[in-house]
Amino acid sequence: MALNQRLKSDVINDALSKMKISGITAPPEAEDIQLMVQRLEGILHEFQASGVLLDYNFTDDPDPADFHGLEFYAVQPISSILAFRTLQDFAKNIDPALQLQARAGMDTLSAVSADSKLRQVQFSSRHPRGSGNTQRYIRWRTFYPEVFLSPLDITRIQLITDEVNDYTEDYGDFLERNEELSDVTIAVTTGLRLVSRSITATRVDYRLEALNPEQSNQSERLQITATTTTGRVDIRDRVVEITPKVLDE
Repeated sequence: MALNQRLKSDVINDALSKMKISGITAPPEAEDIQLMVQRLEGILHEFQASGVLLDYNFTDDPDPADFHGLEFYAVQPISSILAFRTLQDFAKNIDPALQLQARAGMDTLSAVSADSKLRQVQFSSRHPRGSGNTQRYIRWRTFYPEVFLSPLDITRIQLITDEVNDYTEDYGDFLERNEELSDVTIAVTTGLRLVSRSITATRVDYRLEALNPEQSNQSERLQITATTTTGRVDIRDRVVEITPKVLDE
């Protein structure tokens, strides 16, 4: 059985095993197990509300026989936190070792969740590589090379023939604190016409038109170069897929 398909009762039993160091030695009764599965659901609901997403299997009527859905790395931290929380219901003093396990478990879950949300950003070609970081056989390359994206990696937008469409490029995630857009240039290939462009502090709105309406199912490209008030530059490539207009019968 796969580790991420184990039962919620396995997490509860692991928590009960850890609770023995604080004096819980009697076999749990049915109401104790039901209490712990309710505590388990509550803990995972708290994590979800705070942005720590663990793919837990929530159910309307929690049952210890349900699959929990947790990945392997999350089982031990969750069982430690469950043991720490449930000891208060049994009026037992919490052993310092268990308290440290619960704290370490929370740190692990938060770190993994935060790492999964990080947006990897490639260094700009204007960013220096630093002393000693040049490529071995190209010693004169002191800046990071420009990244060329394959067509599958480039964001695609749609444009219908005989129509003029409006688009928006948002830079809210790119801009740093107290930083705004100062200039944005948009270069298009020969099959497109940039009708208009307007810039706000955090985004650029632009309007495109296909120059060859009789040609359909073709691809054009545009490149958006944004410069911020601090001098940072962000270059984005877009593929514009021109599709035919569907005529009403």
